[in-house]
Amino acid sequence: MRNLLLVLGLGLVLTSCEKEPLDDWAAGYSGETNTTEEEEEEEEVSDVTLLSDVQLRLDTGELPIDIYMSGVPLSTIYNKNIYKGGYICYLDTVNGGGLVAHKGRLSNVSFNIAIQYAEELVVMSRDSMFYYNDWRIPTRWELLHLAKQRRLINSGYSNSNFYFFSSTKYNYYGGYKVISISFMNADIKEELSSSVFYYAKAVRSFNNYIEL
Repeated sequence: MRNLLLVLGLGLVLTSCEKEPLDDWAAGYSGETNTTEEEEEEEEVSDVTLLSDVQLRLDTGELPIDIYMSGVPLSTIYNKNIYKGGYICYLDTVNGGGLVAHKGRLSNVSFNIAIQYAEELVVMSRDSMFYYNDWRIPTRWELLHLAKQRRLINSGYSNSNFYFFSSTKYNYYGGYKVISISFMNADIKEELSSSVFYYAKAVRSFNNYIEL
């Protein structure tokens, strides 16, 4: 009887010891993690620190492409850091050129007013030493890229089916059609310029940018 109890006890110990790594493997396989609140807070602080570091590096003259090549992901660079008058919204990771978008926008305007707005826009640099006055309405492909990055648009605004003008147009029976894109689902419209009123956002290029 005594030997039987020892065997049973040993079996329970072995079963208990063997089950733990299996549970760990299953948790890892299902994507579950056992991070604590302290670890999550540390990750959030790390993200904020990285973001502030990127802005500091830009302010001290470092190029966006060099920051990216140092290991900073585009998701940290895009739409959060001010560079040459606007938020970085596109970076060509081959030649280093890119686009910045002005933080403001116009609503319910005609195509001609949208073009005029961008051409007349003047923005002061962060150090108040320069003015940027070469703004324009983005092309169709540039606007489509921005539409897919809806973080450019404020919350509540990104979930609304608002269309923005692109600068792309073509002749159509004595007038011309313009292309506009929804910032909610990237839907594309081609309509007579005289019949529509949409939003307008201005962009400008930097460094060796090649137009999309």
